[in-house]
Amino acid sequence: MAITIRSAAKPFPWDPALQDTQLLALYQRMAKLRKAHQALRYGGCQVIYAEDNVVVFVPRLQTAAGAGGD
Repeated sequence: MAITIRSAAKPFPWDPALQDTQLLALYQRMAKLRKAHQALRYGGCQVIYAEDNVVVFVPRLQTAAGAGGD
């Protein structure tokens, strides 16, 4: 379902029969991954395509490395 002004103005479907449980499960898995891996909490992403119910993005992970020594 595309997000439009009209669909964004609709109330949340509190009836479990009307909810998209697959989408909820996807968001829960993504949140769990983000919580488990610090690298996913920093950095960002670049959206390269967002049309027709499809979003494509490139994640940017923040990393640091040292040469060792002292």
